[in-house]
Amino acid sequence: MKYYQNINTNEIIGIHNMREVIMEPNNNSIKSGYKDYSYSVVYDMVCPNRLIPNGIDSFCIEHVFLIKNYKRIKRELALEKYPLFKQYDYNDLKNEAEILNVSKLDIIKKQTF
Repeated sequence: MKYYQNINTNEIIGIHNMREVIMEPNNNSIKSGYKDYSYSVVYDMVCPNRLIPNGIDSFCIEHVFLIKNYKRIKRELALEKYPLFKQYDYNDLKNEAEILNVSKLDIIKKQTF
């Protein structure tokens, strides 16, 4: 896994599993020689600070969005902030709400990408 930090919010994400998404052709892809399709590169994204919605298996992030909004950081920095680096889920939300003695809705409102 590679770790990135948002240049605006300083939140940390992890990415892995690069994929190529095949899409309808657009003007830029046709000019580039791809007549039948266009494509985009996406990665699976682990957000230890953002609740994954019900029914969603994972977040994905497009390569263009990643390079415009995030900078690569060392593994040690990511694990310092989130020692157990995993996708934040409902059980984590429930436990955090009990520990902080705040409502789950307040925690969700403070989440950022």
